Amino acid sequence: VVSDAECTEIISEDVIDFLEKEESMISLSHWIKKLRHGGKIIVTSVDAREVSRSFYRKEIDIEIFNKAMHGNFLEPWDVRLSHSTLEELSSFFESQDLKVTKKRINGIKLIVEAQRP
Repeated sequence: VVSDAECTEIISEDVIDFLEKEESMISLSHWIKKLRHGGKIIVTSVDAREVSRSFYRKEIDIEIFNKAMHGNFLEPWDVRLSHSTLEELSSFFESQDLKVTKKRINGIKLIVEAQRP
């Protein structure tokens, strides 16, 4: 449990994909409230556009495509319920009055860092 405006850094590595879209936006908004001024949030996720692009270019096969988009299904919780893109996540942070300080693609993964002014 963390008070509002207490965290200097929040890292969400491959979490939001396993939540329904509305739930992921609510969670991100909640985490943002926990950031202190000058604090940053770092989110990684599978970028839906990059997965699709890689599949279209035949850089990944259908098995990798399905695992990236839907999860491994090894456990009941291992199912991806929503997808996002670098642009969508960056825009969301900006709409929450955060300054996006870094955004990049690494393979099919997106990484966005934003700071609370």
